[in-house]
Amino acid sequence: GVYSISTRGDCAVADGALTVTQNDFVIEATGGDALVLYGTIGHERAYLIANERRYATITGVADGPPRISVPDRPSDLFEGTLAEFQSVTRGTCAFSLAPAR
Repeated sequence: GVYSISTRGDCAVADGALTVTQNDFVIEATGGDALVLYGTIGHERAYLIANERRYATITGVADGPPRISVPDRPSDLFEGTLAEFQSVTRGTCAFSLAPAR
């Protein structure tokens, strides 16, 4: 169904509407055509990973090969109860999911 996500803190996901689908124990949340969160439902808990876009920065250098900088921070893993989720990896974000009205 369609859910509203409300975030608190420094989050890789934004507030808005998400379409949440479940197939057995696999859960996915999409915003438009983009996969936003994905994960699994366990016993009394759910675990979701933020599907962040990651970009490498390439800087041209006049006297040598270009410098490439790739983000090295891990994807944010969230643990929750299907209504309230807290970041396990970074600890900087929490969010709630509620059926959209």
